[in-house]
Amino acid sequence: MRVSKEIENLQPYKAGKPIEETKRELGLDSVFKLASNENPLGPSPRVLAKLTEALQELHRYPDASCFELIKAYAKKYGVPEDHLSFGNGSNEIIDLLIRLFCEPGDAIAASQYSFIAYKICATAA
Repeated sequence: MRVSKEIENLQPYKAGKPIEETKRELGLDSVFKLASNENPLGPSPRVLAKLTEALQELHRYPDASCFELIKAYAKKYGVPEDHLSFGNGSNEIIDLLIRLFCEPGDAIAASQYSFIAYKICATAA
């Protein structure tokens, strides 16, 4: 079995520098990271409460069909349930959309300054 040339030619993603490393290197006490689509304020108290509650079910696999989530979003936004799809972050959604709608030989355009997942997923496909 052989890995495809598209996968072999992928360049590894280089993540941004961790906050702790930046603090050490520059001798800073506080750093606010504004890259990587991260929230410098952290999760809200409501999210923390829900996470604490969810810890009781941590030993179980989550509902991959997102049944309750789809029902809630469909109701909140007034859209049909079959118009909604969820994934494990934007990378997965981008990858799935390319697999669904693109065929070998199709072209995918993305700005050099756009989210790197577009290029990586397109190249891999």
